[in-house]
Amino acid sequence: MSSDNETKIIKKQIMDYLKRFPDAKDSAEGIAKWWVKYPEQSVKKAIKELFQEKKLAKIDDGTTNIYGLNDYKKRS
Repeated sequence: MSSDNETKIIKKQIMDYLKRFPDAKDSAEGIAKWWVKYPEQSVKKAIKELFQEKKLAKIDDGTTNIYGLNDYKKRS
């Protein structure tokens, strides 16, 4: 289980990645492996919080959830 501090770090790394690559989209597994290099369970917690904060959008492709920058946040 990830600590609150670890979650904050992961959230920041995800948002920093999306600032550099605003059109990037990936699954929790891909974000964990390629974007932030943290365990998937820890990344899922960070993604859940970012989604609740409306910073991430979720696309359900029928097999997995894909996450990317919320388009509304891109314009603000």
